[in-house]
Amino acid sequence: MTPILPTRACRNHPARPGLGVCPSCSSVVCEECSIRVDGILHCRACQVSAVAAPDRPRWRSLSAVLPALVLLPVAWGAVTLLLQGLAGALALVGSWLREAG
Repeated sequence: MTPILPTRACRNHPARPGLGVCPSCSSVVCEECSIRVDGILHCRACQVSAVAAPDRPRWRSLSAVLPALVLLPVAWGAVTLLLQGLAGALALVGSWLREAG
C-alpha cells in the first residue's frame, strides 16, 4: 500500500513510513502495525477497543426502547382511569333513569 503519511514514521518501526493515524491513541502506524475494523484504521494496541465497538448499538437500541417502556404503564393507567370514569358516569346516569322512571 502507498503510505498516507510519507513524512511521519511508524511508532513501532521508525524506518517504515506511516500508513495512518489510530483514532483512539493518535499513534502513527505502518501496515504491519495496523488493523482495519469497519474500514477504519487502528493500531494493534487499540484493536481490542475497536473490536468491542459493535456492542454500542445495543445500548442505543435500549435507549430508544426505554421511553416506550416508561410510557406504556402511564398510558395503561390513563386508559384505566378513563374507563373507571366512564363506568362511574354510566352508573350515575342509570341511577337517574331509575329515579325518573
